[in-house]
Amino acid sequence: MRTLSSTVSIKLRTVEAFKKQIGHVRQHRFGQKSRQVEAACANLDASLRRLNPLIAEVARLQITTPKGDTIKLWRRALRNRSLRVLAPAAKAHLHLKLKVPHKEASNAAYIRAGEQFAEQLRPHLATLIANGMDDDCLDVLKQRTAKLKVWVTQQSRGARRLREVGDQEKAELRRARDLAGALHGTMLDLCEDDPSLLDAWNAARRIPKRIGPKRETGGHLKADKRKAKRDRSPTGRPFDFEEPLEIPPPEEPPAA
Repeated sequence: MRTLSSTVSIKLRTVEAFKKQIGHVRQHRFGQKSRQVEAACANLDASLRRLNPLIAEVARLQITTPKGDTIKLWRRALRNRSLRVLAPAAKAHLHLKLKVPHKEASNAAYIRAGEQFAEQLRPHLATLIANGMDDDCLDVLKQRTAKLKVWVTQQSRGARRLREVGDQEKAELRRARDLAGALHGTMLDLCEDDPSLLDAWNAARRIPKRIGPKRETGGHLKADKRKAKRDRSPTGRPFDFEEPLEIPPPEEPPAA
């Protein structure tokens, strides 16, 4: 499964390849040699001008749309710190049976339970306080319910907008690919008159592996990373020939 970052990278690299094709056509003025090439190039350029703002808007919405983690925190706070505390207190002191939603219940069920608890317990607040509940227990309940409702609403609105813009982006990207194919067809027709143009055109059509200028490669870059190797003696110490070796004189034979 592709991650979000890899999907964005593929889109950006595809758009960069399309821009490279347009630049290649205009740099060599192929539009002057073929009216079809000029028209196909203009159509692809117009599609990219519509596509770029959509890609930027999708990226912005993916960052700003409220995430599910925040909603989970408010669900947990509402259920575990308000509803599950008030329900047994209401049963013990008010003889009211209030149902706490299941842990996997929907957000709407959580919000509905919070509103019902506040409405039914408000007339009995003094009794709850007399039996040890906090003075602001119902105010906190109302606040947590409202917070969850706001985050759910914002997420729904943001997710809807993200889905709409994402669909527009996908449609425009498909159209750009089709227009790039049409440009390729007109260039193949032009290359029939001059086959020497084909290699450079195919190079311009390649989708780069990364965004930005091409990195330099070569042996001179690798040579800097290689460490110089030094010869070592059998004892593990490096040889050093800077100083002359001292050779002891031969021993004289003992006298007879």
